[in-house]
Amino acid sequence: MSERSPLVMVVDDSSTMRMIVRKILSASRFPLDISEADDGAACLYRVRRGGIDVVFLDYNMPGLDGIATLHELKRADPTVDVVLMTSTQDQVLADRAIHAGARAFLKKPFYTAAVDALLFARCGLTPCQTAG
Repeated sequence: MSERSPLVMVVDDSSTMRMIVRKILSASRFPLDISEADDGAACLYRVRRGGIDVVFLDYNMPGLDGIATLHELKRADPTVDVVLMTSTQDQVLADRAIHAGARAFLKKPFYTAAVDALLFARCGLTPCQTAG
């Protein structure tokens, strides 16, 4: 009777950064099913197949950058929640991302508490219940 865990995709051209973000997401209070893509094209292919709920998307990638990928993601599936990630604090970029349909903008490094707050407040997820 339980619903499936939200499927979250981490998109970053750096395998190290994908591993770090995956580790942060794995420590979340939310039960998440996590997958990865190493560029915007691979992410778009997977989103078009369906089932992706939230995308943590790096801004600075070769080929399709984060904003271009975001535009294409919202065209492919307007319901997917996108969180744009970048290592620089740039309010203009953050504003562009939100205007293009991103749910949030996170500056790297970020921590599990920030992800939990974002998933709860902006994506409407409910934390898993703990026994006790």
